[in-house]
Amino acid sequence: MGQIVKLQHYVPRFYLEKFVDQSGQLHAYDKIFLSSFPLNPKAAASERYFYDLLPGRVQTVETQINQFYEDEFSSFYPHFMERVEKHHFFKLSYKDKEVIANFLAYQYLRTKRFREESYRLGTGINLYEPFQIGLSPLVAHTMLIAGHPLQKFVKENLLKNFYWVVFKNTSSLPLCTSDHPFAQKQSLDQIQARFNGDKRFQNMATLSDEIHFPLSPKYSLCLVQKGFATSWFKRVRNRKIDIGEIEVKQINFFQIKSCYRFIYLSEDDYSHVEEIERILRHKLIKNGRDPSTIRTPKPKNIHGRKTNKGRR
Repeated sequence: MGQIVKLQHYVPRFYLEKFVDQSGQLHAYDKIFLSSFPLNPKAAASERYFYDLLPGRVQTVETQINQFYEDEFSSFYPHFMERVEKHHFFKLSYKDKEVIANFLAYQYLRTKRFREESYRLGTGINLYEPFQIGLSPLVAHTMLIAGHPLQKFVKENLLKNFYWVVFKNTSSLPLCTSDHPFAQKQSLDQIQARFNGDKRFQNMATLSDEIHFPLSPKYSLCLVQKGFATSWFKRVRNRKIDIGEIEVKQINFFQIKSCYRFIYLSEDDYSHVEEIERILRHKLIKNGRDPSTIRTPKPKNIHGRKTNKGRR
């Protein structure tokens, strides 16, 4: 029997390491408790026995399925990023997109966000509320990963129905990633309501009209459904395009809104993330949420440390 894997990542470590600082640390922001801290990528986006139906005994998803998708992309990823960086007139090939789509489709399905969101699909139950329907989220998630061709359908959707562009960040503000880096414009519930009129039929291979996936603090993939793409986006498809701070803020907004809990940055500056969180909280209040139920960051003293006066 092989070595038992206790700490299991739902975002692979080799990917997260693209976002570390010079000391090899990620800078994490917890959008539930509104706190920030340095973090080793070894501990990020992971839980003990996250995929195991029998902890430490049945590890098919972690040691076989995860490994299958990670191995292909981890060997492709460094060389791909070298080409993106090196070639001014870089262009995505179909072969590039096949490898990336294979990884993206699985990465979309494997996270805690997808596990919880798909479990509640069509119920109206909040993402963070306890909820039981007789089948545990772990069992339901395992069935979708291992016993259903959902990854294949998502991959085909990405390849057939989307235009792709690589964005190069030319601003001083880094692109961030998260515990659910496949960031869609709409939530899973919104996607089903918008694209699948028959609520009795849930097609989880249906995706948002706009998707962002950060490749590093400097580069990000943007995918737009062909029916929603502007004429400009069609002209620049498969190419590398420079973007500035306004676009970076918008992409980071998608990432922060779409993550389950943790944002990961390459530097110890959370001001931009906190600004976006304030915007999102104001939207909740505007939509009728009781302000007393929404956490707010603790105020900082003159030394930058948080005091104990803020509401938890």
